Amino acid sequence: MRAIVFGDEEDRDRLRMPNGSAFGWFAAEAAAARIVCEHWRDTLGLGRDEALAAAYWRRGAAGPMAG
Repeated sequence: MRAIVFGDEEDRDRLRMPNGSAFGWFAAEAAAARIVCEHWRDTLGLGRDEALAAAYWRRGAAGPMAG
């Protein structure tokens, strides 16, 4: 397991999956999760069985079910 913290698109573009079998998991604010999901799918060619980008909250929304 490896945790990667990034803050912008340059960091995202440096993200590479290791050779061999791997699964990408990412959890963040909804807009960031969407960016990573699209990058993994469109740039790296990962399918749903190879990666999950989860949106745990939405910026500007409040409350226990704000996502």
